Amino acid sequence: MKSSYLKTGLITTENFVDASSGEIVGSNTKHHKFIANSREEFMLLYVSVLPIFIEMSGPAKTVYAYLLSNYDTGSVFEIGGGSRAYIADRLKIANSTVANALTELKEKGLIFSQVKSMYQINPRYAFKGSTSARNEALKAIIEVGCDNC
Repeated sequence: MKSSYLKTGLITTENFVDASSGEIVGSNTKHHKFIANSREEFMLLYVSVLPIFIEMSGPAKTVYAYLLSNYDTGSVFEIGGGSRAYIADRLKIANSTVANALTELKEKGLIFSQVKSMYQINPRYAFKGSTSARNEALKAIIEVGCDNC
């Protein structure tokens, strides 16, 4: 994961002119800088998820945080037996706990699945990318008729 870095944006030059001759007698160049982050570091987490967090179990919160940090929001990812065991190992919890957490996340609408063991993070609550990409993702889930999205 890339860290933040300083990026030069706008560069402005101010010229100093002799009023009597019109000659440029000096100039001052300013480099306007800002802190930039890579796309992978930036995620929109919408406030509408907070009431859901209050009601979630600890393992569901942990698994959701893992999913948010390891998968792109718009992409479909598979969590079958092998990947569920991998997540359980990484989070130091039981495989069955991961399965229960996925069920809870699906019931709460934080993730959804159109096909067994294939999931997507619901863009209504969290999204990596631009607002226009999020709108396209929302449009796609509405068009497929996802009832729990």
